[in-house]
Amino acid sequence: MDFYGTAAGYTTYHTARGRDVNGQTEPDIERALLVSSEWLDGSFDWPGYKVGTRETQTRDWPRSLVQDRDGYPVDHLTVPTEIEHATYEVAFRYIADNTVLSPDFTPEKYK
Repeated sequence: MDFYGTAAGYTTYHTARGRDVNGQTEPDIERALLVSSEWLDGSFDWPGYKVGTRETQTRDWPRSLVQDRDGYPVDHLTVPTEIEHATYEVAFRYIADNTVLSPDFTPEKYK
């Protein structure tokens, strides 16, 4: 799996929240899901361990030996709904502004 979630899941998620996704094509959504998945994986130090090898599992999820905030085990064979929803949120913002995930950096701003 190259990214978390699906284009259909993205559309359903945002439509249910009253957000306009008309005009967003499936390739645009999938590109945003890929960038968002990469950003999430690079931004968080997830608990547990990947269930696959480096060669077989591109993304950080699914993971083994993970508990949710209430202490319940997370299924090691699936990507948690919370991760998919976070990906949809980030992707929506990325489609609106593809610089939103880039940190502001001004060289030599501070000396």
